[in-house]
Amino acid sequence: MEPRREIELLRCCASLTLSPERESRARELLREGTDWPALLAAAKRHGLTPLLYRHLSGTLSEFVPTVASDELREQFRQNAVRNLFMAGELCRLLELFGSGGVAALAYKGPALAVDAYGDLSARQFGDLDILIRRRDLGRVTSLLVAEGYEPEFELSGAREVAFQKWWYVQPFRKPGAAAYLEVHWAVAPRFFSFGLETEELWSRRRAVRLGGRDVPVPSIGDTLLLLCVHGAKDTWARMEWVAALAEFVRRHEIDWRESLRQARSLGAERILLLGLMLARELSEVELPDFVVERIERSRPLRALSARVSGELTRREKSFQSFFGRASFHLRSRERVADRARYCLRAAAATSPSEWDMVPLPGPLFFLYPLVRPLRYAKGLLTESGERRRG
Repeated sequence: MEPRREIELLRCCASLTLSPERESRARELLREGTDWPALLAAAKRHGLTPLLYRHLSGTLSEFVPTVASDELREQFRQNAVRNLFMAGELCRLLELFGSGGVAALAYKGPALAVDAYGDLSARQFGDLDILIRRRDLGRVTSLLVAEGYEPEFELSGAREVAFQKWWYVQPFRKPGAAAYLEVHWAVAPRFFSFGLETEELWSRRRAVRLGGRDVPVPSIGDTLLLLCVHGAKDTWARMEWVAALAEFVRRHEIDWRESLRQARSLGAERILLLGLMLARELSEVELPDFVVERIERSRPLRALSARVSGELTRREKSFQSFFGRASFHLRSRERVADRARYCLRAAAATSPSEWDMVPLPGPLFFLYPLVRPLRYAKGLLTESGERRRG
């Protein structure tokens, strides 16, 4: 369980600018005493080291002991240096893909740092994300392998077809380098049943300035929705995802009625409103009155927000299991048809986890959906045993 005082202090610092009320509460918490190792560890886990450094080295610096200040400054410096490297690698890879005839969009990562915060050093992220068309995955893989990258999953035949059908991302690593890359051909696995066609993203793309170059990214409206879908898919496990969404909203002119219309047409209005509700609660972002009204009159949104808040402070751990995550995913959808598709597709999907668990010859590949329940049952037994030991 995360220390309550340190988590509250982190929440106070989860925005570029502190309101007078947030700053006053942060001062009060700091005067009461701080477990500095716990605070720095929580900041790193939630991706908020840069924002914490911004405030504790500024107006709140008088409360920070030298040892903690030095450690925080070093963590910020290391993150800033890594971000510069990652931004350069992103630009290089986009240029590489372009020279190979592959259209690509930057997604999250350093592009979001400048798009949301206006400052590459203000965001903490773990990898590069690039969105391509599914048909280009083979060509992209060849380009990356020639550059020294290695795919996490080396697949062929029926496994390759199934992987591209059911999943949405192929991770790549470069041995000896800090670069970790995820190549996406969709924004969520097929069982998540989010129906935005990625082809539409290219027709509405825009550019952000990164390292002196124009980097293609999804439109403002698409980025808003994609940030909320990403958060919901991963159960909003990090505060920085909420903070980045809030700063993105502050920084851009958003056509709110069109964003709600688009989300509603995709069965993702609750996903969008949950992200905005969390941004309003965590980072005090201002929203139009009609959006706030839609949020406040929704009982399911209040229940989902409470679950996320509980998970962020580790008071509950229900999202750590497949069934906990699935329950959250289902409750975040407003259409019965989307929930039904989620259940059916989740049951039918196959993945490298099943392939490694029970190796089947090619002619029997069609049996893998029967292996999936066995993996879930094994996970349930493991979780049950851990709870008994705890």
